Amino acid sequence: LDAASKSAKNECVNDLNLDEQSRRNDQYLLLVAKDMSFGDGMTALHKAVSGGRYMAVKILLDYCSDKDADEFLLPIVLMTKDSEGRTPLDLANQKIENDENPDDLSRWDENAGGKADWER
Repeated sequence: LDAASKSAKNECVNDLNLDEQSRRNDQYLLLVAKDMSFGDGMTALHKAVSGGRYMAVKILLDYCSDKDADEFLLPIVLMTKDSEGRTPLDLANQKIENDENPDDLSRWDENAGGKADWER
């Protein structure tokens, strides 16, 4: 390749890298964004945990712990607090502690607005 072609190729590669970084930054922001429409300040992980959406929790945690993810993403997502000062882990522990019948999966129906993922 001549010098002009190499320069054009490098510009394209740089643009793709910037686009990829920008896309990843947007995804990170969505993972820690707090839903203020209900005033609860919950992130996607908070809502998945509180609704008993096992598959959603798994997908979110897998994404945050992906080998290509920023090393600080998972701790940030896990430590983000809702409007009542609870982390997703706090919500999960609270559900376990308050669960009178841990073997009855139908307990999630009321919270999730339907059957939990594992019952479908």
